[in-house]
Amino acid sequence: MLDLSNQIAPNTPESRRAREIVSAIMAIDPSLVNEERRKALPCLPISLVDKLFKEKLTDFLEFGMEESYCGDPASATREEGEKILWTLSRLVVEDAEKLLLGTRNHSILNLSHIPRDLTQS
Repeated sequence: MLDLSNQIAPNTPESRRAREIVSAIMAIDPSLVNEERRKALPCLPISLVDKLFKEKLTDFLEFGMEESYCGDPASATREEGEKILWTLSRLVVEDAEKLLLGTRNHSILNLSHIPRDLTQS
């Protein structure tokens, strides 16, 4: 097995992406995640952008992703998933309001009780 554990630091976009996606799934429906398997997955810091567009690779095996994942899903949490979903929901509501009102300065809903970016709290 290819060892890439020292190529990218664990807190880079490449390692966070899988954690964030799995966290969101855990917040939506934890039964969709095999916890035993998730916790056992090693961090696999591979940049899909680099593999696809810079190296022009087209296959998970070529990427060094024998198990078809990358990043750090083992560090995912339901709490982070809830924060991510709240933040994304707020952004969607704000953009929908802007489209409906044709303005960027007024809001229909009072969302002031929801922090602008829950992932930073």
